[in-house]
Amino acid sequence: MFTENLLNNFGVYKTIDQPSKAYKRFSEVLRDIPDPVIDNVGLVEFIARGYFFSDRTLLKDATKTRWDHFHSKPHEVFLQARSRPSDFVDPKQIAMQLKESLCAELLEFCNKKKRIILPLSGGMDSRVVAAVIRSLIDTKDLGVEVVAFTWGTSCSRDVRYASEIARLLKFEWMHVELSPEDLYKNIAISAANGLEYSPLHLHGAHYLRSLKGYDGIVVSSYGDSIGRGRYSGRHISSLRMFSEIIDRYGLIEPRGIVAIRAELNKDLYVFRNSQDFRGGGCDEEINYQGHYMYRLINSVWAYVNEELEVFQAFTSKAVVEYMLNLSPASRSDWPYFHILDSLNKELLSVPWSATGGLYPNGRSRDKYKNFVAPYGSWTRSELYGEIVKLINTSSLIEHPLFSRGAIASLLAYLKRHEIEEANYKTELALWFASFAVFLGNNKAVFNTDNLDFNRNRSLRHKFRVSTYEFALRSKTKLNSLL
Repeated sequence: MFTENLLNNFGVYKTIDQPSKAYKRFSEVLRDIPDPVIDNVGLVEFIARGYFFSDRTLLKDATKTRWDHFHSKPHEVFLQARSRPSDFVDPKQIAMQLKESLCAELLEFCNKKKRIILPLSGGMDSRVVAAVIRSLIDTKDLGVEVVAFTWGTSCSRDVRYASEIARLLKFEWMHVELSPEDLYKNIAISAANGLEYSPLHLHGAHYLRSLKGYDGIVVSSYGDSIGRGRYSGRHISSLRMFSEIIDRYGLIEPRGIVAIRAELNKDLYVFRNSQDFRGGGCDEEINYQGHYMYRLINSVWAYVNEELEVFQAFTSKAVVEYMLNLSPASRSDWPYFHILDSLNKELLSVPWSATGGLYPNGRSRDKYKNFVAPYGSWTRSELYGEIVKLINTSSLIEHPLFSRGAIASLLAYLKRHEIEEANYKTELALWFASFAVFLGNNKAVFNTDNLDFNRNRSLRHKFRVSTYEFALRSKTKLNSLL
């Protein structure tokens, strides 16, 4: 039976001059734009949120297919689910239905495949998908060969737990140890793909993309949002509508934001303005799906999909419709627990990488790292000189949109940052390095329309950096005491 898919879309690029022509890769767009101009609206959006909004791209004359313009019309399912029921549904009942729908979508994708890659972390989404695939193999519904794949440093929870999960499921396990060289390589990859994401979000994607002898990849990025009702760790019960583009770290000249405020708001409210918005229900999820999940998460996997077919689990219409029409309280961690309990109880004995404890409520009981790689340390030490060189030798720092000295202050912060893991400032610094590479490799120019003002050194930025650093250090110290 054909399972209609709603969210497994990677989008295409188009140009303003040739709107009917679709481009799978950003590099193809560049070849058809003789005089590319950087889009200031896109710059501000990315610096504020870490991804582009709506159909915005890095260039004024290029767009990317909007989330609600696909033939599957994913937004319509979200709109129909606006009137969420308040009744609580038994997690065991949800587990049965979710497992059945996952079986159907995974069976359809894997059925004619001989060999697939299964990215496996120490989290729960990929663990559930792996358990479902193993059950389909054990019942002879699938004859596919599965190779589990994990990237990260050997001392990370993801690597430690994934190896044990693969052993329990009797899957071959492949591990790639990430290094500073991989992060540096990702700077160039981000630049070549239109700066859709910070380099650290790529992790070891270039290894996956280069694998030979496989028929596809099954990933579980939508498990958090669809399966458990969480977006960047925040449950749907506490999601808020995107209401304003805020320059949290004082990088943008305030008058520059004023000059493009109307365009920023147009992108910010694109789904609210284009649909029958009434507030409540799934409207918040529409924003996160259309902007965050599609423009950031799926853009990373689009890079892999260029060479090897990627399938996102939890994206069939059956899964999405069922989960969206549950009350927020029903979309919890417990259905996963009951799925694993029914398929392989031993999987519940492997801690959850998010907490280091047993799922769902166990307290941490290990000393492994709760991040994939020490990107914070690498940007402060091994890569710092190269990052500074890339940025300071580019035309980036002279762009009038940026507060004078703001990028220099950001780089100085990196050097002082003594925490191993990355934070959003690490993301931004790496993205600026990719931006510098992009400017060096292409003839793109900055758009200075309405930016003819004198810039002053940004004391506002220095204050925000200091405040942010103090808060971060305090949080780290507090966590170490708990």
